[in-house]
Amino acid sequence: GDKTQLATAAFASYYPPIYVFIGIISALFLLSVLSIYAGSFLLSLIPKQIVTKLSGVTFLIIGIYFILQSI
Repeated sequence: GDKTQLATAAFASYYPPIYVFIGIISALFLLSVLSIYAGSFLLSLIPKQIVTKLSGVTFLIIGIYFILQSI
């Protein structure tokens, strides 16, 4: 799991599970909506082709970094 799952489990052990569920779902919804609007805003400023190429280069750099760390 990740830190979010651990935090959810910790909250659920202290607060009523329905409140934790509502809080987690609300946070996920809000984060998703903000991400969608931020992505749309950025695509209105930066051409899609540049974003695609930049994403690919970033992915390759991170992949190479992890390969080198495992050696």
